[in-house]
Amino acid sequence: MNYRHVGVGLIGLSLILFFSVFILHNQVEGAITKLMESSGGTCISEEGSCLHEISSAPFYLGLFSSTVLFLLGLYLLFLKEEVKPIKIQSLNEERPAPVDRFSILIKGLTPQERAVILAIKEQDGISQSTLRIRTDLSKTKLSVVLSQLEAKNLIRKIKKGKINYLYLKERF
Repeated sequence: MNYRHVGVGLIGLSLILFFSVFILHNQVEGAITKLMESSGGTCISEEGSCLHEISSAPFYLGLFSSTVLFLLGLYLLFLKEEVKPIKIQSLNEERPAPVDRFSILIKGLTPQERAVILAIKEQDGISQSTLRIRTDLSKTKLSVVLSQLEAKNLIRKIKKGKINYLYLKERF
């Protein structure tokens, strides 16, 4: 949408409104003057109020409205930027590759934690004894690393009998 055209239209509408209000005000003032002449020169009505004060409120309202429209039209007339329509991405265009959450997770771990997570991902449900052989960690070190990973909510340990089976908590 071209805001300049809208601005010109609003300026034109405000000028029409201004002249209409001005002409209407002059006609009302003329009628009040004739009414004053016919009543003996007083502008006080039977209710006790001045006729000039009663007729001025619509005039000021019309004058205010035309001024607001005129200023809004000027603003739109000199507005530099136009809103451009949003371009919808078609299905044929190449989309950026989704972020691999697992690779991001691996970057924030220690080398021992990384080796354990990779081994668990490779074989989900691996037993702790098999994991010890694959990662070449001592029982104590493996137990500490598994406790750290459990504290980080990355793995879960399920005990079946005397064997601990290890699973990734979230699927990556």
